[in-house]
Amino acid sequence: PAYHLFASFTGMVGGTVLASMTESAIVYGAETCNAQLAKNQKAPGTFANVHPSWKPFGPGLGLHITRNIVATAGLRLFCQPCTAAIESAAGKSTALTQL
Repeated sequence: PAYHLFASFTGMVGGTVLASMTESAIVYGAETCNAQLAKNQKAPGTFANVHPSWKPFGPGLGLHITRNIVATAGLRLFCQPCTAAIESAAGKSTALTQL
């Protein structure tokens, strides 16, 4: 739903980037906290200060956003060109290319 909202006024690329940034802002803190707690469970004391789950920024946020942009772009931006390439190579449109 966020992608469609953002794409309605920024286009496909803008919608992809903004939706990915929004997702990262929502889940980054919780995912980072969870990963650090899990690591501390296996190796106690690895992280003296665990990242607060409510804090939506920190080390690795850029990589998190990049991961989300690549994943969203795969679904939103690359679907039509890939479908067209497969149909061109196959010579026709099939039920498998038009899911």
